Amino acid sequence: MMDRARKLIAEAMRSAEGSPLLRRLMRTEVSPECTIGLLRFMRDMRNLEPWAVRLIDASGKYPTGLFQGTISDIGAYDECVETVVHDQFGHVTVSGQYCNMYIKLTNDTSVLDHMMPAFLMTNRRTTELFQLLDDERVRGLRVGICTMSDCSREDIQAIANTISEGIAKVTVNDCVTGEPVPISDLQITLIALLGVNVLLVVFSTLFDMYAKKKNMKRTIVVKLMSAFSVPRNTHTLLYVTRNSSSEAYCYRFLHGLRFFSLFWIVLGHSSMAFDPVISRFANVLEATGTWFYCTFSTAFLSVDTFFFLSGFLLAYNVIKVDLDAWIIIAVALTRRIIRVMVPVTYVILAFFLVPLFYSGPNSKLLFDSYNKEITSRWWQLLLQVRNFYNSTDMECFAHLWYLSTDFQLFVVCIFVLALLRKRQTLMMWTFLGLSLFCSIFSAWQMQTGKYLPVIPSVVGDLTTMANTFNEVYMMPSFHGASYFLGCVTVLYLQKYRKAEMSRATEVVLWCASVACALTCVLARRRWNAGIVNPGAWEDVAFAFFDRLLWSAFLSWLVIACARGRGGFVGRFLSWGAFVPLSRLSFGVYLVHLPYFVVMCFVARERIYYSMLGVISTTFSIFVWSCLLSYGIFVLCECPTGVIEKTFLAFNGIEKTIHGNQHFRHGGASRNKGWASAANGKKQPPIIPTVVVGQEQLSAAAAGTAPPETVPQSCRL
Repeated sequence: MMDRARKLIAEAMRSAEGSPLLRRLMRTEVSPECTIGLLRFMRDMRNLEPWAVRLIDASGKYPTGLFQGTISDIGAYDECVETVVHDQFGHVTVSGQYCNMYIKLTNDTSVLDHMMPAFLMTNRRTTELFQLLDDERVRGLRVGICTMSDCSREDIQAIANTISEGIAKVTVNDCVTGEPVPISDLQITLIALLGVNVLLVVFSTLFDMYAKKKNMKRTIVVKLMSAFSVPRNTHTLLYVTRNSSSEAYCYRFLHGLRFFSLFWIVLGHSSMAFDPVISRFANVLEATGTWFYCTFSTAFLSVDTFFFLSGFLLAYNVIKVDLDAWIIIAVALTRRIIRVMVPVTYVILAFFLVPLFYSGPNSKLLFDSYNKEITSRWWQLLLQVRNFYNSTDMECFAHLWYLSTDFQLFVVCIFVLALLRKRQTLMMWTFLGLSLFCSIFSAWQMQTGKYLPVIPSVVGDLTTMANTFNEVYMMPSFHGASYFLGCVTVLYLQKYRKAEMSRATEVVLWCASVACALTCVLARRRWNAGIVNPGAWEDVAFAFFDRLLWSAFLSWLVIACARGRGGFVGRFLSWGAFVPLSRLSFGVYLVHLPYFVVMCFVARERIYYSMLGVISTTFSIFVWSCLLSYGIFVLCECPTGVIEKTFLAFNGIEKTIHGNQHFRHGGASRNKGWASAANGKKQPPIIPTVVVGQEQLSAAAAGTAPPETVPQSCRL
């Protein structure tokens, strides 16, 4: 049988010797090493040598399922890079090299026009895929090819250009072999720093255990030396207040709201279709046209839930602080930057170590893009202006635009709150005016006809979608209504918390709030289904009302639960299991998208797109992100909170102004009441900080349990 196969291969190769294609290939300018390698490959392929057959087997051929939207054939990455031939002395004579080849048809669309009925049999919106493929930012059909390492990327590109000869644009990129990638100086430095971090954790844990055994007083030195203690930080993470009369217990429902909002965002990101690995892209088109998919696309609104919570918690803390306005502003901004940027920097630097552990068909593209991203974006993140610069290529940390937008809204609110905190009526009208202005500005942007009010999963015009994301969605004006109305909710609660409300009024408000939420969720089906008409009155109206209606729903939910009228919803959201998960929310947000991107870009096989698959992927990403977030919390986030709180919290200033306060366990107050320097009246217990983005609602605690003043985030 082998003799017959060799004979057939030899006859086929002889029949091709005089073909025009072979003559063009012979004239292709490639390196001498590549020429010798190709001759060796043709000779051994004629004899069906195992290594030559293996290269053919590892290469992708044709994207089977092309008519249903499958635009890639990855091939067998591991089989390719593991192909190594040694001579009798152990020297490597042949090694496999994996490359991505992208094929894009030129202006001649006669083939597509002829085959269009075959595409339309799957879904009438399949034509939108061709509009996407025509965009210059889309590389085209992807085929993984396996060649010999004797040929460089430039050699393979020259051969591909000769074969295509104007029929299609072929691009060869991301060629890798099985040889280990040498560790860089930066990675060595980061490993050393990580080792120091681990040593600090070990030392701090041992010292904390010793201090606890000796009942040492919690002095500043003891607090700092035990800041990295794993048991103490884990206990801080898991602690749930049981004192039903405390402020922390009253607002515990916010933990549940934060947990579900974060999970919803992970679900939305998991539903994104990465074209390099998606099989049957037509399923995306089918899914986006259903009402059920509105629950996926509304994940964007969960981001506004976090903006609302940020504004709510900021106002909740600041309006009760009786200090000089400029002290509040200066300390708040300083603590905010430290609390946010230290964990962000930690995660970004740690990601440089990922190439040491993971590789795959698209890993070179991913890690090269990441290096470029950090090189060009680091100062934007540091200066909190990331959202003012467009996201062009695939970025692992593109979602960090949120931090810059949140900071800019934080700055506006902290000035209004600090300067007008004694004139709360004027403050409320100021926030209402700012919310209305943001909604009007968003509506004005829509009437220009350049943007969409939502970001659909699939749209034929990539330019419109990119402009919407870069010039509308990332801007503080688009989310300002949610942030400012969060502040208004606190002011309303403070003024009317004990006001009587009839059962009928509550029922009407619940129905109205649910109607607002359903409107925001279900109205997105119009744009999900591919109905795109930029500048239409529907776009203008939706852009104006969307955030206002969603914030109205959140406002009533918070007011009802805070007043103890939340019923089953309030009790469920206050479940203690949500508290530690909520405390991990900042870390989960930081790592979940990079984890998902790495998972897709190192995938060895195509991923079939389905709703069940998206939901399963969401749970997988969320669980892994929680585990990674716990490590970030123990190694970085919680220690950072303890250290900066020791030096930058208002405790020392408050002790001078308000009299004696008792602090324990990392500087947290027992909150026996605030004696106002102005009138001597007792004020409600509050958190001795204004950095609410990573603080709990109250420092009050019951018994001897540690109070909930741990570093965490309500920002997303």
